[in-house]
Amino acid sequence: MFQVKDVGYVVEVLALTEHKQLVTLISSESGLLKGIWHLRGRFASRAALAHFSKVDFDFRQKPQQDLGIFESFDLAQPSPILKDPSYLRLCVLQHWAYLVGNAFADHHAEPVVWRLLEHVLPHAMPGAPALRAANLYMEAWLLHASGSFPKPHGPQSIQRDGQFWRIGELVLPETRDQPSESERALISQLFKLKIEQFLPLALECESLSWSVELFRQLWRHFFQRALTTDEAIQSALATKGFT
Repeated sequence: MFQVKDVGYVVEVLALTEHKQLVTLISSESGLLKGIWHLRGRFASRAALAHFSKVDFDFRQKPQQDLGIFESFDLAQPSPILKDPSYLRLCVLQHWAYLVGNAFADHHAEPVVWRLLEHVLPHAMPGAPALRAANLYMEAWLLHASGSFPKPHGPQSIQRDGQFWRIGELVLPETRDQPSESERALISQLFKLKIEQFLPLALECESLSWSVELFRQLWRHFFQRALTTDEAIQSALATKGFT
């Protein structure tokens, strides 16, 4: 019997019945956990089911079973979407939830991902430019944590190699756009910056189109398909004048 009492962020919720939910969350110590939670008609339980609500929980799972049971599930901190229910913010949080929930293995501690969520979620601020930049920061770290994107060591490590760009031994997918000097410098320093340092630099950058397309191509390669969550973000951004 696997049992854990921990704190976690809600990643995905599927309603099985009116009061029975299939919940996926990422916990601080045990990584992704999937189990059944019975709402019991409590408002706090429903508020806890939003993307990236932080919850205190008790979880148990029998050997050879795919799903566990959440014996308690209490809201510790509401989701950012409850503070600012904008469509773009919802799209961004759904995208992050999909990446976290599908790029990593169940029951495997992911301390980098946990620290990333703790640090970035408070900065998922309203406004299209800030959300676009925060998404770029989150995607870079998640790609790195999944083994798909190495940390550049300065602008010189992002080099042109014929018709392609290269970071160390990684040949990057071909993109329509080319990185400006400011964008190249920004991405090369990304892993050395906290998000509160990264955001103002990203907002001053003349373009982020190369990075956006590059990360989209890397995720497409990772999952072997285009992501509808990313398409939703791009569509929401396009309505606000971002391409």
